[in-house]
Amino acid sequence: LSLGEFLDPRSQGHLTRTDFDLDIQRPDRTENRFRVDYNAQFNQGIYSDDTAQYVLGFGSAASYRLGRSMAANLRYNYLRPEGYAPLSIDYAGQSHSASTDITFKPQKYVLVGAQTGFDFLQAKQQQIGWQQVSLRSEFVPTGYFSLRALSSYDTISEVWSGVKLDLNYRAGATTLSIGARYDGYRKAWSNANLYLGNLKIGRTSLSSILSYNGFTKEFDAQQYNFVYDLHCAEAVLSVAEYSTGFRPGKEVQFFLRLKALPFDSLFGLGRRGQPLSTGSGTGF
Repeated sequence: LSLGEFLDPRSQGHLTRTDFDLDIQRPDRTENRFRVDYNAQFNQGIYSDDTAQYVLGFGSAASYRLGRSMAANLRYNYLRPEGYAPLSIDYAGQSHSASTDITFKPQKYVLVGAQTGFDFLQAKQQQIGWQQVSLRSEFVPTGYFSLRALSSYDTISEVWSGVKLDLNYRAGATTLSIGARYDGYRKAWSNANLYLGNLKIGRTSLSSILSYNGFTKEFDAQQYNFVYDLHCAEAVLSVAEYSTGFRPGKEVQFFLRLKALPFDSLFGLGRRGQPLSTGSGTGF
């Protein structure tokens, strides 16, 4: 229970808010085959300008594990505000949906999964309530190699909307990552990215990032970084070329740096300072 004085940024006037907030959290941390988590909330706000709002929320997740080869999850979320809140910090959206996913391991190194959901708010508005159906597969035979694929089916347009492929390989200090995306609406490979890190050839190491645009049929970005070991120092040559965006063109930089001193390179960053990568991660 709280009582506070706030400044309304729109009217520049002061508002007094009396707020009651109740939250319930019940996580299931057991190792049982069947587990259920749930949470609930109730919030009531009363304001000095004769307005009021209450918010009801509930969420639950049930999971069932059948041995080591199969698992199923079912999630439900509900959030509904009623009334009016003059303060933006009290704004609450509305949701009412359920989702489910199933994973299956036919072999030790292979994982196959499927997931979908249903939006009750969309169905209430006479629209298609079923969300996209996603299928994913993973092949991870070792700790240094992984190949993953994710495809999505658009239930509204009734078309496979996209396919995402990710490959990761690591050998010592050398890393190779490849990511590709297929656009099902336009029937074309929309993007392909490659990242090569620390490929050593003698005393020289090479790192490179390539980003290919399947729609324009050209590279959006190309970066090459050569490092030559001079024992206590390094000679660094960086080449970057951009065909689109802010300040397109080629840029060449050369550095002589002492290893004992900190050093920042523009390799791996775009023109706006954003990180460039294949988009690969630990999960979808």
